[in-house]
This record gives sequence, C-alpha cells and structure tokens, in this order.
Amino acid sequence: GPGCVFDTDRYLVVCANILGSCYGTTGPADVDPKTGRRYGSAFPEVTVRDTVNLHRRLLEEGLGVRSVSAVIGGSLGGMQSLEWAFHEDFVRRAVVIACGAHHHAWQIGISETQRQAIYGDPNWQGGDYDPKLSPPNTGLSVARMIAMFSYRTHAAYERKFSRLRQAKAPSQGVRGGDEAAGGGSSGEAGGTGDYDDEEFSIQGYLQHQGQRFLSRFDAASYVCLTKLMDSHDVGRGRRSGRGGGPGG
Repeated sequence: GPGCVFDTDRYLVVCANILGSCYGTTGPADVDPKTGRRYGSAFPEVTVRDTVNLHRRLLEEGLGVRSVSAVIGGSLGGMQSLEWAFHEDFVRRAVVIACGAHHHAWQIGISETQRQAIYGDPNWQGGDYDPKLSPPNTGLSVARMIAMFSYRTHAAYERKFSRLRQAKAPSQGVRGGDEAAGGGSSGEAGGTGDYDDEEFSIQGYLQHQGQRFLSRFDAASYVCLTKLMDSHDVGRGRRSGRGGGPGG
C-alpha cells in the first residue's frame, strides 16, 4: 500500500497465479476449450520455469512493463524468484525466501508420498474424476496432513503437542486400535484413560487441517503442483556437471 515496503504510490505491484493452480491461470481443474471437459489427466506437466516465462509474457505483452524493480517470494514463490534472477535483462533485484537451488530427494520423497495418498483414493480415477459428485477427498485430506506434518520440526511438535490428549470430534466416531497405537496412560497430560473417546492432540490437529483443505483445493491441481515443485532446478541447462533431469 501507500508508504509501505511495496509502495503502491511508486510501483506497480503484480501478483500472478501459477500454471497448474485451481485459483487462476490454467490448471487441471479448468475446461479444455478443445473438448469442453476438464483437462484432468490431460493437463501437461509444467515447471517453475514455465510459470516464470509465462509471467514475463504477462508483464511485457499484457501490461507493457519494460523492467522489474524487484521480485519476491517464499517457498514455491521463492523458486519463482530464483528463476526470475536469471532474467538479468529484465529484473534488477530478487528476494528469495525459504527455498534452495533445487528440490532435494528428501523433498521429492515427501511430494511423492502425498501423491500416492491421492492415487490410492478410489475416486481418483486416474485424475478424471467428477469434482462435484465424487472427488478424491480422502486422498487429498491425507496428502494435506502429510504436508502439514512436514512443515514443523520434531522439537516444534513436541513443544506444541507433546502427548496431550483431547476429546474426539463428534464427526470422527470411534476408531478401533487407538489404544494400541497411542500407548500412554491416564496419567499423561490431558488423559482420562478412556481411549475410545480421546485421541492425541496431534491427531486432531492434522485431521482438522486435512478436512478444512477440501473446501479450497482440487486434488488434480495438488498433484500437478507437487510435480511442479519437484521440477525445480535452476541449474538445468545452465551449467555442466550434475543434471537435475527434466524440469526447472
């Protein structure tokens, strides 16, 4: 806003969505004009570099921008900012937050685990499901839970949740096996010893995050965007030595 770090009295601030998203630009949830149906599984794999190249066209061809004072982003936005830094003829500064030069095997493994959760949902249908009648909500919810779990360290989870217990949400019902899986005793913080009516607080937190995500995201877009992040490698085609494979 006016007078802020990104001073709108001095600069044009542009925030464009990315390829594959279900919030704009174009993604698997959009309708293919050639078929009149959702792209679904027919949507191509896209990369961070594809998105940045598209955004440059938006700025130059759509908005008439001749140069960019600064680009800034964190995580997936940081990947884009890093790609922008190689457009030295167009971008003067890049602020890169919370990302590396490429996705590592550990990160790709987390992404793949999330995708497999979605693939394992019978409603996935190879990506060609009906989003209104039978979306793969169970798989998407679990994928989100995996992602949320990866956002904090072991120490952070211990500080926030430890072994605290809470009453189960009414919609969850009673699940067998909680006592065997959870261990513990009535002497633990928050515990009453009634394992049929309780769960660990971390369980409730992750389940809540998984459920609330369903109202604002599409499973096919989720798969597409995790692959897009896995493609991140600013060195692809720009240096000799270790290659990052396809994508970038």
